[in-house]
Parts: sequence; structure tokens; C-alpha cells
Amino acid sequence: MQTFVLSDQTALLPVGGLIEKAASGGLEVRNQDGAVVAYVLPPADHEAWLYAEARVYFEEHREEFAAARERHAGITTAELLAKASAQVTSAGMK
Repeated sequence: MQTFVLSDQTALLPVGGLIEKAASGGLEVRNQDGAVVAYVLPPADHEAWLYAEARVYFEEHREEFAAARERHAGITTAELLAKASAQVTSAGMK
């Protein structure tokens, strides 16, 4: 998916070029502040639709994702493997 940012300069570009970009993988249109204002997607491009749907879902649940990251008190993979190895060793299994 390509990104197009609306500005004074880009507002004067021909629509045909934007439609061509949208036809080859979709187009994400943003305002000057970076907020998404539109998606232009080809009907048969399943991947572009999945991307857009995921992006919309993420934006709608941004606060929930941030809260989940704050709550995360997990451990790294290396720590997990070290604990598992220690348990195997202490149980007498090698």
C-alpha cells in the first residue's frame, strides 16, 4: 500500500495518477498532520483490504494496545529458555 499526503502542492495533482497508484496495491491518503483520511483500494486486492482493515482496527483500539503494552510484565525468550533449562536440570532430565 502506498501513502499519499494531502498538501497544497499535492492537491493540484491529477486524479488519474492517484487511481493508478490505488490500482497497484491500494493507496492510503493522509492529511498534513499524518492522520489517515481515506483508503482507495482495488476491489479484488485481498491483501490491500486486509491491511486497511487491520489499520482501522488498530486505530480504533490504540488506547487498549497502549494499556496492554504498559501491563506487559513478561520475560525475554532467553530468560524463558534459561528457566526451562534450569527446570529440566533440577528434575534430573538432560
